[in-house]
Amino acid sequence: MNADIILIGPGAFYTSVLVHFLMKNIREAFIKSKAVKFYIQNLAVQAGVTNCMSVSDYLLELHRYIYNNHSITWDSLKPAIDFIVLNEESPKRETLEEYESQGSGIIFANGNDIENIKNAGIMMIRENLMLQAHEKEWGKLLYMRHDASKLSNTIFSKAKNELEKRSAGRYKQP
Repeated sequence: MNADIILIGPGAFYTSVLVHFLMKNIREAFIKSKAVKFYIQNLAVQAGVTNCMSVSDYLLELHRYIYNNHSITWDSLKPAIDFIVLNEESPKRETLEEYESQGSGIIFANGNDIENIKNAGIMMIRENLMLQAHEKEWGKLLYMRHDASKLSNTIFSKAKNELEKRSAGRYKQP
């Protein structure tokens, strides 16, 4: 419980992200931790699994697992994370078509999502964070991922600022 930063995601939402919160000791340690907590929103929905989910749906479901309470609504939500990281960049047409041909699609926050996030008191990071491959490498399809360099720089910058604010609040000069 001595972490300064905790990152959740990206990854397969139910089998890579939420699965950790099935363990009571992890839920409790996460909730008690004073670390700066980030949820990194996936770039695309998982075909056949999260197709109909909005950013709001992802965040609400995440909190339901963290608190082990599946009746949580936006009205009753007590945020367990400090930041949500949202990509603002659109993929190239060819990449988008490839994802759509597989039953997937891109995730962007809509007005309702933004309102829910703000009302919950969760800070938003909205930046261009996408890395796209435009060629078929080793027989793989066109793909997009988070740009690790951009993502890490963004997270560490925001975490540093937040930790400084928290530290200043705790140790005010007389």
